[in-house]
Amino acid sequence: MSGPKYFLACSVLVIVVIVGFRYYQYVIERNFTVLANISCDPTSEVCFVSDCSPEDVGCDLTPYKKVSIRASDAPKCIEEHNCEAFSCDGISTCMITYCNDSTIEEGEVCADAVVIKNDSPAEEISSLPK
Repeated sequence: MSGPKYFLACSVLVIVVIVGFRYYQYVIERNFTVLANISCDPTSEVCFVSDCSPEDVGCDLTPYKKVSIRASDAPKCIEEHNCEAFSCDGISTCMITYCNDSTIEEGEVCADAVVIKNDSPAEEISSLPK
């Protein structure tokens, strides 16, 4: 085999091995982190809430907390974004983040008062003092 053909064959082999390894790692082993927002009870937890006005199109004032978990350890409800009473108990790769000055991101506020009347959307949402 001549030099350029040998180099091309080795390059293709290396690419196939790398792609195969990554496929195994992500698809088979599910070795990646899932970041999701899950339901949060503002009466007992410090929750995140979107910093928008109820009149804004697409504004969702539902309180949430953030969860980071390895995909292979995540229950199906995390992927479907419908966990009601999720807990990280017994899952070493899981971490729940509650709202505070160091975890808040742009477009979010900490919900410290949410008043719901007659199953209507949140009527009052205020942020924690900074």
